[in-house]
Amino acid sequence: MLTPFFSFFYQETSARYADGRGRLLFWVTRCKSARFVRWLILGVLWAVAGGCETASQPADSSHTVLPSDSAPEQVLPALSKRESWYSMSILGAKVGYQHTWIEPVEHKGRPAIRCETFSRFRVLRSGAPLVTEIRFFDLTTPEGRLVELGSEVIQGGASLKTQGRVQGDQLVLAIATQGRPQELTLPWKPEYGGFHAVELSLASAPMKPGQTRTLQALVAVVNQTATVELRAIQEETVRLPIGEFRLLRIESTTRFPSGQTFRDTYWIDSAGAALKVHSQAMNAELTVTSRQLAEDPAGLEKLDLALDQAIPVEPRLVRPHQTTRVRYRMHLEQGNPAQVFPQTPYQEVRSVDEHTAELVVWASRPTLPPPKTNVRYEPPGEYDRKPNSFIQSDHPRIAALARQAVGQEKNPRQQALQLERFVHGYLRSKNFSTGFASALEVLQSREGDCTEHAVLLAALARAVGIPARTAIGLVYQDGKFYYHMWNELYVEDRWIAFDATLADGGVGGAHIQLAHSHLHGANAFSAFLPVLNVLGQGLRIELIDQQ
Repeated sequence: MLTPFFSFFYQETSARYADGRGRLLFWVTRCKSARFVRWLILGVLWAVAGGCETASQPADSSHTVLPSDSAPEQVLPALSKRESWYSMSILGAKVGYQHTWIEPVEHKGRPAIRCETFSRFRVLRSGAPLVTEIRFFDLTTPEGRLVELGSEVIQGGASLKTQGRVQGDQLVLAIATQGRPQELTLPWKPEYGGFHAVELSLASAPMKPGQTRTLQALVAVVNQTATVELRAIQEETVRLPIGEFRLLRIESTTRFPSGQTFRDTYWIDSAGAALKVHSQAMNAELTVTSRQLAEDPAGLEKLDLALDQAIPVEPRLVRPHQTTRVRYRMHLEQGNPAQVFPQTPYQEVRSVDEHTAELVVWASRPTLPPPKTNVRYEPPGEYDRKPNSFIQSDHPRIAALARQAVGQEKNPRQQALQLERFVHGYLRSKNFSTGFASALEVLQSREGDCTEHAVLLAALARAVGIPARTAIGLVYQDGKFYYHMWNELYVEDRWIAFDATLADGGVGGAHIQLAHSHLHGANAFSAFLPVLNVLGQGLRIELIDQQ
């Protein structure tokens, strides 16, 4: 199933463009997209990561196969510790390995089962290596009831930790980021599973061709309970590094409450263990192998995510960030762009066929009237105003910096413009060595890329009473689109886009939005899910016309 994602590795690059006022320095995050994609790649890798593997032992004879469309009551047999090693690849390039194991333990004097997964992968970002390590676990009863879970992502000295425990009808999560820690609760039912829900379900009752099964499972980092539908298709002969096997192919569909859908394919042995997993997102794949082959660094660093995921555009835009209206043709080989790119007051999407759509993007500036579209402005919610672990708008140092930025100005539009310019100038080091920093950390370090600009601008805006959120999508530079983050501030009666990496008084038609987020709570990163519907899915963009 699709488990956690979001490890933002990014590449920032400087480029110059003519804007009628001279030559300006434009900092673009190519794949924050690069740190931005770091989390996304983790999601892809965790998506195919599987979890508790039982390939070394046959299915217990007491297992009964239940009718279709029902999830079995999990009763795992007594077992000793078992483990599996996997080789990871993305877009056909080896990127690292995964080690998974399952072992019986005691928890508060009672038997329990601990499933744990450790992943390490290494890719290039504009020629520079990037190493990420991920660890996550579930602790369950022999009947499959979740007791505790946890995850940790480590990259570049930054860490994101989550610890969870079931208390009655709630899952209590303690999330420790680089900002303030939070304790959050999610509704929970006994039949819900943790990060390894699919693996435990298949180990407890292996499926047979023609059967279906539906589970509810928690997805790490985004911290949402998703619906996972499993459909056993047929047995197939699969060639792996350790030999040839006759395996059952199972199609998996993971549906999030937001409507986002992701598809994976498992090849399962008779014990219900996945020997191969393929994710549609970025064509990520895991194949079981020996430890020696899994850890072998040969063949790594062939994939450069900063460069390989850039999307070329023909013909090129002229003065892209000064445009007032741009019309694009979007083609998505593995999806429908009309279902991926949202309708907003500044972005209109018209379906052409199931893989093609026309997209019209208007400039969003406080000095321009809003375009006449059929999409109404949604009012800001409480989380667009409140502080959180990434946007500490109530911190005294943030408040003081916000007052410094706006001075005596009282007009919200002028305040927003001043804040955009202030953040642009405040970050002295435009670099790609920073993790996904909180606003307070950006205040202290004064460095980072697009996400650091975005969280600090959001915090300063909220500190002066302007509702603010982040926007996630694509930005144009030098003939290509790159993944990017910017802001939307609610000024007077509408959301207006601002990009502190440009400080151009809003944005033109060269920013294409995929989602927005207030970065609050347990599922702060869920807004990044739509990016997985674009990355590696064969997106092509053609310029139709521009104004």
